[in-house]
Amino acid sequence: MPSLHPSISVQPSSSSRRPSTTRELADRALDGLWDPTKGLKHWLRAAEGFRKAGRAYHETGELEAAFVEFAKVATITLERLPTHKEYYTLLTPTQRRNLGLVSNSSPTCAQPLFAIGMIDRFLCKMPLGFLL
Repeated sequence: MPSLHPSISVQPSSSSRRPSTTRELADRALDGLWDPTKGLKHWLRAAEGFRKAGRAYHETGELEAAFVEFAKVATITLERLPTHKEYYTLLTPTQRRNLGLVSNSSPTCAQPLFAIGMIDRFLCKMPLGFLL
């Protein structure tokens, strides 16, 4: 599947290769993800783009790619945005609270866990010794 976001580089899934480990997927999600010199609005738009890409990948069954995109969203919204220099100047207390509520309660945060579950179920269906 071609990349849905210009800065995304995702390896295509193939039944001939072993599934990536959770650690490999997380490393792929974090690779070059954050640049604190870019504005807060850039990161809000980027998170939304990653969320849309994650949904699209999930809908087409590209679970590894979906996991990577949702992990990017979670990392940006839960870890990086609150540390951004513009977080307290551009967002009002209400906007920060709302972002926190959305981040903590939306399906987006649960989707990486859902993707992990899907990958785990895939691995459970593989014959014994598949990863050896």
